[in-house]
Amino acid sequence: MKTDRSDSSFLPHRRAGCTLDELMVMLFAFGGLLLGAQLGWRLGGAYGSLGRMGVAIGGGLGGLVAGIFGGIGFVILGDALEKSRLRRQPFPPPCENGCCRDEADFAKFEIPPEVLQSRRGMRARGYRCRCGNSYGSGYEDRLENKFFRILPDGAIRPYLKHGIWGPWKPDDDVECRNADARCVTDAPAER
Repeated sequence: MKTDRSDSSFLPHRRAGCTLDELMVMLFAFGGLLLGAQLGWRLGGAYGSLGRMGVAIGGGLGGLVAGIFGGIGFVILGDALEKSRLRRQPFPPPCENGCCRDEADFAKFEIPPEVLQSRRGMRARGYRCRCGNSYGSGYEDRLENKFFRILPDGAIRPYLKHGIWGPWKPDDDVECRNADARCVTDAPAER
């Protein structure tokens, strides 16, 4: 079977610049190089100008190696902390029925414009689970760090929320800031 090479998706992904992890390793390496060279220059002063240069070069190379290992350690520690956080906050969280728990159980979809206009701060892409329920998330205006249900009639029902490090918790917030937004809740009425 012949592959159509005119399709751009066939080509490997190319990017410009570097990732944050690569940048951190480079910054640690450059800092180690400068620190090692400066320390070597000071320590090598007792051996004259040739000793000063030799120790500065050796200190710079040693600092470079130490900086590379320090940067890699920093990146590994950061990744471990992020994985620890994500273990408590998997995204997307399980659906309301509890059947769909993995990212593979959810399909992304475009939220209809009339629903997007009903509430400020809603992301344009939502998630639809295998059960058929539609969910959305927000980035500002009381929707930040929240996962809500989008009902078939376009109404929004709060579902889950989380803090920076905490797990997902039930969202009992039913207040709508925009007067035209329709929010629905299953919370019992106050007596």
